[in-house]
Amino acid sequence: MIDLTSFTTDAYLVATIQSKQDTLKVFENADYRWLTLGDELTLQGVMEKSQPQQVCNPVNQAMLLFLLCSEPSSQILNLGLGSGCFERAVTNKAGFELTTVEINPNVIKAAQRF
Repeated sequence: MIDLTSFTTDAYLVATIQSKQDTLKVFENADYRWLTLGDELTLQGVMEKSQPQQVCNPVNQAMLLFLLCSEPSSQILNLGLGSGCFERAVTNKAGFELTTVEINPNVIKAAQRF
C-alpha cells in the first residue's frame, strides 16, 4: 500500500477546488497524483503518473475482481468518478462499455483539469 501521508501537505498541493459543499484538493509528487475530498486524511484516489492505467488503491483493485469471471459483463456502471482509475483501467480493455455517474461538480472539474 502506498503511504502518501507525508506528501499530503501544501508543498505538494497543485489545485484546490472549493464549493459550498466541500473542498477537493489535488496533490502531486514525482511519482503519484492523488486527491482528497473534505479532509486531507482520506485519499479519494491515487494515480501512478508513469502508468496512469494502473489501479493503485487496493480497494479499487478489489472492485475490479469481476474482470476475472469467465464471462464478465461488457457493460459497467461506475457510481462515483473519484480519481478516474476505472476509466483509465477499462479504456484500454476492448469490449467494455463504461458509464460513470458523478454528482459532485468539484470531482468533475478536477477530472477535466487533470
